[in-house]
Amino acid sequence: MKKVQAQIMKGFSFALPFFITATLMRTILLYTNYEFQGLFVNTEYALSSLGYIVLTGYIAYAVSDKLALLPGLLAGSLVATSGLGFIGAIMIGLIAGYIVLLLKLGLKKIGYNFKSTLTIVWIPLVSVVLIYFVYLGLNLFMPTFTSYYEQLFINLNLVSQVALCAVLAVFMAYDLGGPMNKFAYVLAISTIGLYMNFNALIPAVMVGGMIPSLTIGLYHMMNKKVFNESNNQKPWSVLLLGAFFISEGGLHYYHTYGKKVMIPSLIGAMISGAMIGYFNVLSIVPHGGLLVFWTTSKPWLFLLSIAIGTLLSLIILVFTMKENELKTA
Repeated sequence: MKKVQAQIMKGFSFALPFFITATLMRTILLYTNYEFQGLFVNTEYALSSLGYIVLTGYIAYAVSDKLALLPGLLAGSLVATSGLGFIGAIMIGLIAGYIVLLLKLGLKKIGYNFKSTLTIVWIPLVSVVLIYFVYLGLNLFMPTFTSYYEQLFINLNLVSQVALCAVLAVFMAYDLGGPMNKFAYVLAISTIGLYMNFNALIPAVMVGGMIPSLTIGLYHMMNKKVFNESNNQKPWSVLLLGAFFISEGGLHYYHTYGKKVMIPSLIGAMISGAMIGYFNVLSIVPHGGLLVFWTTSKPWLFLLSIAIGTLLSLIILVFTMKENELKTA
């Protein structure tokens, strides 16, 4: 399972800049004059389409190296013109990779001269034909699945939305780039392709990923000598990483001090995420942190949620972590 997750995240690591820029372009559309809207619409559509192509292509590549790029990229172009969305893109990208992997394993014992022809001509051709039939098969049930998936989020009441946003924020803060963090993030951005688009899940995961590094960076500034005994990271760099939603900035401190810094971060993230859900702060831009606060439906409440979560985490950290404990942690 971890291997499959790594393959999926390989695709997302390449595709994320395309989706982030596309969603920013979509947000800019709301503030542009009519004369420029055509340019932004065309650019946003092109970036979204490229995002799906890159996503499926590099998921397939992560599974079975460069031979899987062709069916993977084709799968992405098919997804971009259909309603399969993120979940369909992930599925077909993995299938494309494993089709090529199985073909390669089946031809492993064939002689070198014949194998070179197979890798240049026949494996690409067979994999492309097979992935097209896979696409047709997914089209039979994915629109129905996507509709049900969409309804799960559209029909959330206030209590459910607050709880879900709080849980996703905690997942983001729990392992800072680990499996739970990635699961929460992929779940949130999978809603971008749905009818709802703007929703509270995206800002919730963003604040959840920001709180640990913001809190640790601020505490580091207050306790430079203590932290510097075991850590060469500069406090301002950790703070800056948190401000721009790069949650890995606090990872070293998690590894060094464990629950002493993790628990305050989790509590602050939970409160921030719950506030996002309660105030129904909506967004479509999945990255950027403070840099993209203006793209949310309620910018000042977005900033207030971050401030309160960070302040609460910092207060808990100040009162629960003593200097002698830090030195011997």
